[in-house]
Amino acid sequence: MLYTYECLEHGEFDVNLKLDKMTRTRKCPECGEKMGKNIPYGFCQCGCGEKTKISNRTDSKKDWIFGEPRKFVNGHNGRLVTGEKHYSYKDGIIGYRSNDRRSNGIRKRSSLHIQKAEIVLGRKLKKLEIAHHFDGDKLNNANANLIICENQAYHLLLHQRKRAHIVCGNANWRKCVICKQYDDPRNLYISPSNRVRHRSCFNKKQIEWKRGRDYYASL
Repeated sequence: MLYTYECLEHGEFDVNLKLDKMTRTRKCPECGEKMGKNIPYGFCQCGCGEKTKISNRTDSKKDWIFGEPRKFVNGHNGRLVTGEKHYSYKDGIIGYRSNDRRSNGIRKRSSLHIQKAEIVLGRKLKKLEIAHHFDGDKLNNANANLIICENQAYHLLLHQRKRAHIVCGNANWRKCVICKQYDDPRNLYISPSNRVRHRSCFNKKQIEWKRGRDYYASL
């Protein structure tokens, strides 16, 4: 599929380039101003060339409109965010350090911390295993800083305990989802779905919700 560039003054220009050969912007041959990539309706706006799904509901936060194609394929909306606004930006680098390696004659790109973990273990990481940075610095790939987690649940548990230790000094404490305060688990209610809250906070919220419901019902 061929894409076009669009200039605000001189309209569209067909450059006869496939997607992988196109840059995000290009100079207009008429005025020299930057032109943006013109992506057809129904295709992912990140420029990957994939068609998007039809929205089954309207969601203003996600910019979905019922019955119309979504703007992005799931997970591709972050590709247009660069620099310091990117969620993994740190010390001028976005994401983990990575390089190329060959596997069965095929060139693949993978993260350095995964490669180091596999060298120390003498095998490839299993499907569910995750290499975790102990100090939280994604650029520190020293062997002593890498922990192999058996699955994502254990990986998230390490992050949860570290956040608790930084905020309140006790890694065993949990945070109430309502008041956002850390407390001893004995003073909290933990639901089967792992939602943590104070009973007093939950009761107060229920009272406020019932008052609001009765108020709007009386109008």
